[in-house]
Parts: sequence; C-alpha cells; structure tokens
Amino acid sequence: MRPQDYRTHRRWDPAYHYFVTPVVMANLGLALWAGPGWWSVVMAAVLGVMTRPLRNYNIYVQDRLIRLEERLRLAELAPELKDTELEVLQWTGLRFASGEELPELVRRTVAEKLTLDQIKRSVRDWRADWWRV
Repeated sequence: MRPQDYRTHRRWDPAYHYFVTPVVMANLGLALWAGPGWWSVVMAAVLGVMTRPLRNYNIYVQDRLIRLEERLRLAELAPELKDTELEVLQWTGLRFASGEELPELVRRTVAEKLTLDQIKRSVRDWRADWWRV
C-alpha cells in the first residue's frame, strides 16, 4: 500500500460516490424534466433525501469506534491524559498521529481548541487509517 498523509488520506467508496449519487441525481432531474406526475418527483426527492442519512449513519458509527480506540490508545500512551474531553471530530483527527506525538498533540488540541483539519495538518509522523471510508 502507498504511504498515507494529509493529501492522500481521503477515501472514496466507488459504489456510493460514483454510482448511487449520480443515479439519484439523474433520477431527480429526469423526474423533474419528464416525469408524468407529481408522485414521480416526490419519490425521486425521497430517494435523494434518503441516501445522505444512510451514508451518515455509517460515518457516525465509525466516529464512535475511532473515539473509543483513540481513548484506549491515549490511556495506554499517556495515562495522565486518559480523561481528556475532546469532541468526536478531534478524536477522528488524532487517529493519524503516531504514538510518539499523540500525547503532545492532545495537549495542544485541548489548549488551542484545534479543529479536525488543524489536527490533521499538525501530524508529523502519519499513522495510516485504511479502514475509514
């Protein structure tokens, strides 16, 4: 596998990003353009609205698991920081930090209230996450 860093860490789900989303958009456009009635427009809109939450539910579960994994990792690497309160998105950014830089990056995140993007840009020794989609 190729090395992962800030520029290359995003992953695309081909089934969702290249098939489902374009088909839903085309369906809505077709229903608006040539639909025989209001019901086809409503059903196309329902399909379009439904796809986003279904995708988000998976991301929410992944975020919760990442938060749990990172809390456990931090408790092992820096027990004095184990009760640190961070937002879920901060935890998801910290997952890319190596074990050596994680404790200091957590301290800095708390002190400076770093955002997800700021945390990911601060990581020097990138720890790849190939599972998140």
